[in-house]
Amino acid sequence: CWRWCRRGVRGVKLEYFKAGRKICVTAEGLERFMRELAAADKPLPSKPQPEPALTVTCAPRTDVPNRTEDAAIDGQIGRSA
Repeated sequence: CWRWCRRGVRGVKLEYFKAGRKICVTAEGLERFMRELAAADKPLPSKPQPEPALTVTCAPRTDVPNRTEDAAIDGQIGRSA
């Protein structure tokens, strides 16, 4: 409460009075404070749209022999031991 009275929030201060060493606020003052805060509130920024995913395609390499195909041709794959 002290901070809202003395420093405020977003430029809006809560009205108060002191009774001895105590800070006191009224229900009407608190209601005004909340109304002014709501009016001073900025709308939240809209959610940024995600960037479209890049599709990467790779052509098969022709300069390296495909060992899986070679092994299958030689009959090494699928042979039971």
